[in-house]
Amino acid sequence: MPNKLKKHLSLCKWLLLSILLSACLQQDKRQEFFQEKKFFDLNNYFEKEAERLQQSNIPWLKIAQLNEKKETLNVSNINWKKELEIFSRCDLNKPAWKEKYQIDSTFKNNNLSKISYLSTDDRLLIKKINITFSTLNKPDSIQIRKETHNFLMSMEQDLHYDPNTGYKIEQREKMLGFKPSYSSIELRFSTK
Repeated sequence: MPNKLKKHLSLCKWLLLSILLSACLQQDKRQEFFQEKKFFDLNNYFEKEAERLQQSNIPWLKIAQLNEKKETLNVSNINWKKELEIFSRCDLNKPAWKEKYQIDSTFKNNNLSKISYLSTDDRLLIKKINITFSTLNKPDSIQIRKETHNFLMSMEQDLHYDPNTGYKIEQREKMLGFKPSYSSIELRFSTK
């Protein structure tokens, strides 16, 4: 009887172990599924861009404009993670947004040349993202359109990023009872 009991307990241990392993594998598959990105990963892209630019010693020209007043400044020590944060915050890979954007892709010679995301929900701030790709499948330019409108104000913001030249952010605001305003920030390679 003790041998049968030992065999039975041994069999139960193996069965329990295989069930646990199976559950772990299924959990890994579930996590892997939820880690997939439906949209281009802007957050990861701009994190890598910040690292790349932080290592460069390129002089930059920063141009700020508010309505008609423009100011230009040469800058060198830039915190790129902070500087590009406005772009990385536009990442669409949020669970609640999975079905909120229409995706359109363009291919040229079997390579992705452009991908566009268009909001299908008027309540979302990010209305459109266009990403064009080089022949090396790396982004050549990223354009983001943000808008918000209500009875008191409207705001439109266009963000343009080019990994080879810099970026430009333009913003137009209209507030009830005030003149419309325009502002922009541009950061580009300095051509001293």
